[in-house]
Amino acid sequence: VTSNAVLNYEEHGPTQQVYIICHTDAGDVQYSIQVDIVDMEDEPVFINLPATISIPENILTTTTIATVDCSDEDGDPVTYDIDSQDPGSPTFTNTGPNIFAPVGLDFDADPAKRSFELTISCAGTTSTPTAILTVIVQEEYDEPPVFDSTAYDGNVDEDQPAGTVVTWTDDPIVGCTDADVSVTRDDDALYYTISGTNADHFNCDYLTGLVTTARTLEADGGSAILSYTLTLTATDKGGNTDTADLNIVVNGINDLPVFSPSGYTASVAEETVTVVSIASGDDADAKFTITGTTSPYTIETTTFPTDYEDATLIANNHLYTLLVTADDGGGILTTATVVIEITSENEDTPAFTTFPAVVLTMLENSPSGTTVADVGDIVAEDSDEGSDGIISYSIDAVDPNVNKFYIEPSTGEIVTIGTFDYETDPQRYTITVMAADDGNPSNTVTDDIILDIEDYNDNEPIFSQNIYYRDDVVEGSPVDTSVLALTTTDADSIALTTIQYEFVSGNDDDLFKIDQPTETIQIKNIIDLDAGSDDPASYILVIRAVDGGTPELSGTTTVNIVMEAVNDHDPVFGATSPITLTVSRTRQMIVTLLTLN
Repeated sequence: VTSNAVLNYEEHGPTQQVYIICHTDAGDVQYSIQVDIVDMEDEPVFINLPATISIPENILTTTTIATVDCSDEDGDPVTYDIDSQDPGSPTFTNTGPNIFAPVGLDFDADPAKRSFELTISCAGTTSTPTAILTVIVQEEYDEPPVFDSTAYDGNVDEDQPAGTVVTWTDDPIVGCTDADVSVTRDDDALYYTISGTNADHFNCDYLTGLVTTARTLEADGGSAILSYTLTLTATDKGGNTDTADLNIVVNGINDLPVFSPSGYTASVAEETVTVVSIASGDDADAKFTITGTTSPYTIETTTFPTDYEDATLIANNHLYTLLVTADDGGGILTTATVVIEITSENEDTPAFTTFPAVVLTMLENSPSGTTVADVGDIVAEDSDEGSDGIISYSIDAVDPNVNKFYIEPSTGEIVTIGTFDYETDPQRYTITVMAADDGNPSNTVTDDIILDIEDYNDNEPIFSQNIYYRDDVVEGSPVDTSVLALTTTDADSIALTTIQYEFVSGNDDDLFKIDQPTETIQIKNIIDLDAGSDDPASYILVIRAVDGGTPELSGTTTVNIVMEAVNDHDPVFGATSPITLTVSRTRQMIVTLLTLN
């Protein structure tokens, strides 16, 4: 009597009863044999190692980062320990199967300590196997930006057009640093804003911190503001901030002279007829005329309108310099110069001349600060001159309503200020962009950008079971017989989750195949457990599921198949020829010996 399977004390029990039937001419005789199975000490086996996990650099030291699972089929207790780690510090600790984060993790301090390999041991009664737990340290934005000064002094000349750059004694942007250092983002990924009283008189570039005027500033008159005290805030991607004061002085410049009063009078003798006229300085189609027959005379506009955007008027700084003459007819000629300034009127509305006409796309794993629309992708123009023609851009609305986008007011560049997850966040955003001129009141125009978030292969296939088991597959089962069905899930979209299965190990004899459409393991070649065959009675197959993404991601499972033997052969006699034996001197008996195979 021999065993035809691996005996397991914990599975089959301490004894097995074997019944043997002996067929004789006198009838069948049954015998019973009790087989005692001796319990052997089994080696502990890791269930969830080796493995790789990721933890943030600022994780609490009381946090359990992993729980090791090691089983002993005998049911004997096991003890866990961290035998070693590389690098050696900071030191991870454990209490039983629970692994705890160490004190002193710092992604920015030492690039060599961004990944650790822990050798975990599981001590049983007879052996102590080990396995590797790899811990990846992820960067957190835990260091605030720091200005090298608490205040910066700057100045700008009055009467300059909107968009004039403020001049600084010391550049505050160069002096702002952030201790967070990452190989996956720019080291100087800071965002800048300004605030304070009359902060709307200036624009601050969100990405560079460049401060420019948002309107024409005046240093003269009762409403003039001669100095500003504003706050510049630098924010990193983790929301950490630092601030510095901006002290901006408006420089007065030598303004054009203005006649005061604007009208002039002259006295002439009684009954003297004086002719007052515009001698020069007007256009061919006269914009001005002098009315009145006696002093004082009035300069009025004609039916021909003035145009602030006229090229000649622009070249003359928007001024008409009229030479006015008074002639009494007696040979006395008097002249005066009258300067008339033409001011702008916000009569034109901005219009987009360049705007994305197609649906824009961006991968879900794109970092904060990714460009949605580059400089030059969004351009609006306004034919008004001066501040009425200065365009600034803003985001009027986002559908769905989320704060994940920023537009640079002066260039129209749109960047993200957050991250996106295709599986949990909306997959399409409508960004309404507004272009506004600097007139009072302001004229505006809007248009929509459609942004689709594209799926990225960031989820691997997961089998429904870590171990599949079947113990009733009958030997000799025909080709294409289904052994068991595989089930996987993948959080990515269908385009990236076209699962293909393949054997990793265990199918060296090519006895099994995987039917992809039905996701089943099937018999490929008939398995024979009878004498003379090399086919074993059990198989451990490692199966890999590979998704259709780029790069490919995969998951594995183990399939344990135990074959069941079948009584598929009849007994065969080895010899049938009579053999004559001499039993004694007096008697002779013919005995037929049958050899049974």
